[in-house]
Amino acid sequence: MMTTEDITSGSVMSRALEHPITMSRRAALRGMGTSLTAAALGTAAAPALSAELESCTELTALIDAHRAAAAAYDLALDAESEANERVNTITGTERRLTPVSVAADGSPARGGKVEVRYYDKGASAREHIAAFHENLRRSYCTGTSWAESAFPGHDETMAQAIYAAECRALDALAKAVSDYEQLLIDMGLTAAEAETHRASHAEADALAAVWVFRPRSEEELVTKRDYLAAHEAAHGDIGTDDMTVEAIMRLLRNELAPSANASGEA
Repeated sequence: MMTTEDITSGSVMSRALEHPITMSRRAALRGMGTSLTAAALGTAAAPALSAELESCTELTALIDAHRAAAAAYDLALDAESEANERVNTITGTERRLTPVSVAADGSPARGGKVEVRYYDKGASAREHIAAFHENLRRSYCTGTSWAESAFPGHDETMAQAIYAAECRALDALAKAVSDYEQLLIDMGLTAAEAETHRASHAEADALAAVWVFRPRSEEELVTKRDYLAAHEAAHGDIGTDDMTVEAIMRLLRNELAPSANASGEA
C-alpha cells in the first residue's frame, strides 16, 4: 500500500495524497466487483487483469474526470498558499523538499523516494493533480521501493497500464462519493448533513464505490448484493447507520427498472 512518505515529504501534496478518495482507490476497485488487489496485480495474471480493465466499461473515466474533480481542491490550496505567505513573512524562509538521490539519467535512484514538485505559492489543484499523476507514473516506472513492493517484476509498459487502471478507479470513486452524497440528500438530508454523514464513516468511500455505476442487469444486482453482504459480515454494518443491504438493493432495483423497461423487459 502506498504511503505518503513513499512519494513526498513536507509539501501540500502530502495532504492531497492523504485524501480519503486517494487512499481508498484499491477499495474502489474491489467495490466495483473486480478481482484487482495489490496481491493480484503482483502475479503472473496481471497482464490479463490489465487487459480486462482496459475493456471494462466501469473504468472509462480517466484523467479528465479527475481534473474536473480537482477543482474541489482549489479552495484548500488557496488557503494553504495564504498560510505559506504568512509563514514566509514571519520567518523569511520557504519550505522546500529535500532532494532525493537520482540515477544517471535523472530519474529517482532505485530504492529512493520520488521527488514531488512543490508549488509554494498560488498553485491550483489542477497543477498539483498533474504533478501527482506524473510523479506517480515515475514511481511506477523507475523501480522505486514502493513500486517494487506493490507491483514486483513489471516492466514500464505494464506499470503504466496498472497506473492508468488505478487512475480510472480513482476517477470513478470521486464520482461515487458525489453520487452517494446525492443519494443521502434525496433521502432528506441537507447537503451539509450528507457530507458529514459520509465523512463520519471510515468505510464510506468503499461503500460509495457500489454507487459508481447503476446496475444494468439482475446479474449486476447480485454482484452488488454479494459485495454489500460481505462488507456487512466483515464490519458489522455497511457504512451507514440507517440503511440495510435489502434497502440498498431495493434502491438499486429501482435504478435498474427504467433501463429494463426501455429495453422491453419486465
